[in-house]
Amino acid sequence: MKAATMTSKMTVDDAFASILTANYEYMQGFLDMAYNRESIRGVHQTRVSFRRMRSALSVFRKAIPKDATLDMGTEMKWFASELGNARDTDVFIDEGLGDPDIKGKIGPESGETKMMDLAVKKDEEAYVRVRAAIDSDRFKAFRTDFVKWIEDRGWRTKMDKKTRKKLDQSVGDFARKTLTKRFNKILAMGENITELPEETLHEIRIECKKMRYSMEFFTPLYDQDAMKEFTTKFKSVQRQLGVINDVAVMPTVLERIMEGQDDAEVREFANGVAEQRRSQQAAAIAALPGCWEDLAAVRIPWLADEPVNSV
Repeated sequence: MKAATMTSKMTVDDAFASILTANYEYMQGFLDMAYNRESIRGVHQTRVSFRRMRSALSVFRKAIPKDATLDMGTEMKWFASELGNARDTDVFIDEGLGDPDIKGKIGPESGETKMMDLAVKKDEEAYVRVRAAIDSDRFKAFRTDFVKWIEDRGWRTKMDKKTRKKLDQSVGDFARKTLTKRFNKILAMGENITELPEETLHEIRIECKKMRYSMEFFTPLYDQDAMKEFTTKFKSVQRQLGVINDVAVMPTVLERIMEGQDDAEVREFANGVAEQRRSQQAAAIAALPGCWEDLAAVRIPWLADEPVNSV
């Protein structure tokens, strides 16, 4: 997606508004696609937009207290949750059943066909919920209120004079401190990456996701080649953590899709899918230490003496 307008001379207030505006406008471009179920990108990108906007509330927390954004944050969390089942089922159909290592390779064939039918039915049910959320008065009110909230800088009304001064600081300094703190936290959490339990890897994955959004917000401030190098290493870690997590949650997704079904062929196929995914998880676990080592060694763009974009 197109990055928000960002220079190191901007204030924190202006940068926050720019990020929210860019992501809201991006979301607008996918609502019809999500509503009409034209492509899995519709729901996915709509949810990504909301995750990024919610992440912005967290990234700027040191300058903008939670109370100042609580109402909008609650509405964003609600709407994103309404799209959750559709997104999970879309991913299962596209990346699970559509995986080249699974599609047509795990018997019985009739079990695969039945599983696809069940998944499509669950997907259709999930999209009923998606359309209801988009059509709801609650979401319509959010869209109107959110735009006005950004235009009026509504978060300022719930901040005292002393706290509002933080909004006038340079976003360049703010970004450097924020990125450094988040990255150091991730490195500390994964210090013994080969010995960590699945639960801790899941926590690191969540922190990486937050870090990724933060990086994307502030990327225009730094040397683009350096940011590309860092982001490439970071994505490699995220990719392995994502596979590990996807396999961990697959039983839950499978049970939801197969709810009330006792068909032996479907169960056999589901077991085959789970086994194949576990082998992919094992590969990801094996690859993770090397990816982590590469990330820990890469140069950090935001610790350069001066931001590139300082106009």
